[in-house]
Amino acid sequence: MLFDGFELIKVDDLPAATPVQTIDFQALRNAYSSERQLVPGRIYILRQTTKISSEDLGVKLLPKRLARIGAKVTKAPHNYEDFIYLYFGKPLFMIEFEKDGHHGWIFNRVFSGAGLVVAYQ
Repeated sequence: MLFDGFELIKVDDLPAATPVQTIDFQALRNAYSSERQLVPGRIYILRQTTKISSEDLGVKLLPKRLARIGAKVTKAPHNYEDFIYLYFGKPLFMIEFEKDGHHGWIFNRVFSGAGLVVAYQ
C-alpha cells in the first residue's frame, strides 16, 4: 500500500554508519527485489509511475499512507512552503516517521535515478 504507484528499483540493507541523506544510491544493490513491505534495516529506491506532484506526495498522499499502515508521522511538510525549491528539478521534501519502535525517512531525489527513497531503521 505504501509503495502503490511506484516501481521498486532497489531494496538493500541500510548502511548502518552512514547518514541516510548521504548514501551513495548508485552503490546499492537489489538484494531483496520483490520486497514491497517495510522491513527494519532496509532502504528502498522507487520510481514514481503516476502523475502526482511532489507537493501532493509530501503533504497529502504519503502521510496518509503511513497512517494507514500504522506509522506515526513525526515530521513532514505541512504546506507547499515547507519544500525546498531548486532552480531546476522538482521540489524536495523529507518525511520522518516511526513504526513498531523503528524510525524511518521518506524523501525524494533529483539526480539519483530514484524518484523516492524510503529508509527504515
